[in-house]
Amino acid sequence: MEKKTINELASYIDALRPIIYINNFDFKMVDDLIESVIGNAKCFEYNNALGEIDFHSKHQIRKYNLIEFLEANLENGFDNETYLVLKDVHGELKSPDVIALLKRISENNLYKDK
Repeated sequence: MEKKTINELASYIDALRPIIYINNFDFKMVDDLIESVIGNAKCFEYNNALGEIDFHSKHQIRKYNLIEFLEANLENGFDNETYLVLKDVHGELKSPDVIALLKRISENNLYKDK
């Protein structure tokens, strides 16, 4: 993996970008990239095929749709650094409900009480 790519993702995280979109079909490479920059932070992963899955083991945790996943994570412990990884959701990114939930999660994370 290119050091430039790792540094670029790390700089986005350091700049407090609430949403980072990585358009890439190589999920293993993307997972490795994310893992290399998040340290010990919590990471919740969703994909349309399985619902919520464990980011590290890739085992299914719970089968539900994207809106249910986002609603479940709306207030989910953002006291600590937390990341949501969404895979194969490009078709749902036009949904007003999905957009609203992503904005709300971003705002909760950016403007949480210190």
